[in-house]
Amino acid sequence: MINGRRFFEYVDYYQNIKDYILELTSNKNFTQYQLLDEKNQLVPTNLITLLFKNSKSYRDGEQFIANLFGCLMMCFIDKFGTSDLEEFAEKAFVWAFCLRFKYSQLKFISLDNYVLRYNLFITIKEAIYVEEVLNYPIKMLPNLCTRQK
Repeated sequence: MINGRRFFEYVDYYQNIKDYILELTSNKNFTQYQLLDEKNQLVPTNLITLLFKNSKSYRDGEQFIANLFGCLMMCFIDKFGTSDLEEFAEKAFVWAFCLRFKYSQLKFISLDNYVLRYNLFITIKEAIYVEEVLNYPIKMLPNLCTRQK
C-alpha cells in the first residue's frame, strides 16, 4: 500500500493549502480596501470578502469566479509558497473577476474560453521566478467597455 500512502499525502498537502486560503477569509487585514457602498459611505473590506461573501455570491457566475480564484491561489502557493501572496491575490482577483464586468450572465463556457485564451495557470506553471507571474499583463481589461449579455 505504498502508492496509497502517497495519494493520501498528496490529498493532505492540497487540503492544507485549501485550509490556508480559507483561513485568509477571516483575516480582516488581508488585501484591505475602502469601498463605497450604496449610500456612498466608505466601507472597509477585503478581496476575499468581495469574492466569497458578497450579496450575489450565491449565483452560479459568482461561484465560478470564486472557484477560479481559489484554484489560482492554490496553484500559486503550490509553486511559490506564501511570499508575495497578497500581491498575487490582487492580480488573481482582477484576472478572475473582470469576467463579471464583461458579462451580465456568466456561463461556465465563457469562463472556460477565458481561461483558455488568457491562461494565468500556464504562466504560473512555466514561471521560474515569482516576478514573471506578478508582471503578467491582464489583456482583457481594455475590452471591458463593451458589455455582453
